[in-house]
Amino acid sequence: MLSSKNVTKNVNINGYVTDTGIANAFAAHFKNVFHSSHDDKANDEFIRKRDECSKADPQSCYGYVDKISVELIDNCVKKLKVGKACGPYDIGAEHI
Repeated sequence: MLSSKNVTKNVNINGYVTDTGIANAFAAHFKNVFHSSHDDKANDEFIRKRDECSKADPQSCYGYVDKISVELIDNCVKKLKVGKACGPYDIGAEHI
């Protein structure tokens, strides 16, 4: 028989014990460690290579990129299996 006990656990993260305090500490931590992947030089290189590719074989490049959509990505994320080991950046399906 299943029990319907209300289980609570006291959590203390860096001195924060409320949900709001913990969430704000989490946000501040990731704001400090986040490094934008926006790199103009890398982006320019990607666009240059993409353009070279499209000139050589237009069907092979843009045909696939055009098929990527928010819906496709959303469906792929929903299919990720939870409870699995994180990848090299310590990001698991639960994070996404």
